Amino acid sequence: DVEFDSAARRFARDHSARSQAAAAKREKLRAEREAARRRTALREEAKAAEEMAAATLAAAEAERRAHDLERNRGVYFHQMLRPTLSRAAEQRGIVRAMDKVQLPPSAS
Repeated sequence: DVEFDSAARRFARDHSARSQAAAAKREKLRAEREAARRRTALREEAKAAEEMAAATLAAAEAERRAHDLERNRGVYFHQMLRPTLSRAAEQRGIVRAMDKVQLPPSAS
């Protein structure tokens, strides 16, 4: 009778410990899922804000281009500046001379 009582108490103690561990594990998983949802929501918000900024910038550029076309009676000039390698930095002894570029005279 005493052995059964002690075994029953040990079983109850082990069972409560296992159930508490399982509850803690469920709570930890729930918290991790919630944190992942929050991170995903923040990423989506940042992406939406970035897309909105890009769309606003594109709309402003299109508006500026339309204004230029109207002002210049349909003529629009667009030029990309391309850097040219300058040996002047190399001659001065600058260590990272390859990083130094010089814009063409048409850039001014």
